[in-house]
Amino acid sequence: MRSGIALCSLLLLTSCASRVGGSICLLPQGYIGPVLIIYGQKDGDPPEIERGLHVYRIPATGVVRTRNEYQRKIEAREYYYVDSAGTRSPIHLKLPDHYSGHDTIRLTREGSYCFNDMEWTYGSLKYRTFGVADEQRMDSVDLEITRLQFKLDQSLER
Repeated sequence: MRSGIALCSLLLLTSCASRVGGSICLLPQGYIGPVLIIYGQKDGDPPEIERGLHVYRIPATGVVRTRNEYQRKIEAREYYYVDSAGTRSPIHLKLPDHYSGHDTIRLTREGSYCFNDMEWTYGSLKYRTFGVADEQRMDSVDLEITRLQFKLDQSLER
């Protein structure tokens, strides 16, 4: 009986501990541009977990290769600028214009926000893209995302 309870407890703890319900994206202070996170890369960054969320440290290039496997459902998404002292400033998600909620756009002190955060599958490759921009540069960053995806897709076809 005790071994059965111990086994159930262990299974419950293991399943809860292995559940990661979202992501934290840390970007260099003032970064403007596209972000590409490529999942399941053997030579990628090792998994990092904070408060039950995957942490992605986005470099100045905007491209991260991670060993993390693709998550079908990302429940929570957080975005931060990180300064040289490690201080985080939130970057808020811009919701689509047709969204009926309150505060469809919440700007950071820098006037930037994240937009078009989406997951993609191309063959066996799974990746995620989003943009970080101010209101004036949103269209050009969105175009950069499209170009980045096209370049990635082209390299996979070879």
